[in-house]
Amino acid sequence: MLNNFEAVYAEADKLYLQQEAIKRYILLKKLKQSELTLDDKLFIKNFQSALDF
Repeated sequence: MLNNFEAVYAEADKLYLQQEAIKRYILLKKLKQSELTLDDKLFIKNFQSALDF
């Protein structure tokens, strides 16, 4: 029974992290290119690549 809870929590964690990534992407897209750090630019590029799949 414990494994069932672990599976449910793992799925909930996955969904939460997906929502946080979408929020971050939306916020970063609102910024000017000059306001983005290298990490932000890489995140945007990787996020857009993931959307293409």
